[in-house]
Amino acid sequence: MKVAVINNDTDFLSLMNDLLNSSGWDTIVCRESNLAVGMVKADKPDIVVLDVRMETPESGWNVLELLKLDPDTRHLPIVVCSAAVGDLREREEWLRGHGVQTLPKPFDIDDLFAAINTALDRSGDGPEAG
Repeated sequence: MKVAVINNDTDFLSLMNDLLNSSGWDTIVCRESNLAVGMVKADKPDIVVLDVRMETPESGWNVLELLKLDPDTRHLPIVVCSAAVGDLREREEWLRGHGVQTLPKPFDIDDLFAAINTALDRSGDGPEAG
């Protein structure tokens, strides 16, 4: 299983890479929202963990919308991982309607794996690691 982690915080990317790799997941990381959709299309991950506030408060939301609009990526399970809890609440209906899992920061490791596994289960891929 391959997880794409999209976040502009290099420390967070490093932590996620270590956590996911140590649990048997392959990871690809991207810290620039303008490169994220292209990376996802090229590397074809099984799931995406996405921060919605990156270079601007809307950067990650734009990535999410592009992924959900593109026929090549709309099927991908996505976990939105963000400290912007107000944004998550405001867009809760849209997120749920598009099958997007949410994981508010801060979170513990068990919550991370639960969110990933739930997103994969809902997409029909099911967990293979974690």
